[in-house]
Amino acid sequence: MKAKTVTAELSKGDIIKASLLLTSRLKSTYINLLILSFLGFLVMRSSLSCLSTQTDLVMALVIAVSILAFSYLFYFTMLWFGRSSSLGLVGKHVYSIDSHEFQETTAFNDATIKWPMIANVKVIGEYLFVGIKKTHHYYIVPKHAFADNESFTEFANLVKQCSQAEQAPSNNA
Repeated sequence: MKAKTVTAELSKGDIIKASLLLTSRLKSTYINLLILSFLGFLVMRSSLSCLSTQTDLVMALVIAVSILAFSYLFYFTMLWFGRSSSLGLVGKHVYSIDSHEFQETTAFNDATIKWPMIANVKVIGEYLFVGIKKTHHYYIVPKHAFADNESFTEFANLVKQCSQAEQAPSNNA
C-alpha cells in the first residue's frame, strides 16, 4: 500500500467539538453518571431520611448530572484558556498511514501506532477518531483537512480497513 499523508491545522474549537462529539458516545460517560447517581442517592438517603425514594433518585440524578456538567465545563474552560497549544493539541498535525502503521506528527510529538494497537476507528460528524487500545486516547483527524468529502471518506475507510485487517485472526496458524 502506498503511504497516504494529510496535514491538518487543529484549532481549540476543533478539540472542543470533537471532545463533545466523542464524550456523548462513550460508555464511560454513562458509567460515571450511574456511579455518581448511586453515590448521590446513598448520601441523600443517609442524610435526609425524610425524603421519599423517588425524590432521592431524582435528586441524585440531578446532582450527578450537575457534577458531570461542571467537570466538563471546567475541562473545556481549561482547554480554551489554558496551554493547549503548548501541549501539541492545537496547531499543525501531520497524519500518515501505510500498511504497517498510523502516524501523527506535531511540533511536540511524533507518535507511531502499529495497526494491532488500534482499538477502533469512528467517523462522527466532521471528525475521524482513531482509538488506541488500553487507553482513553483518540487521535482526531478533521474533515476540513481534506480537499473534499470523498478524500476524507477514502482516508477514513483506509484507516478502518488497515486496522480491521490487523485485528482479524490469521488462518495460517
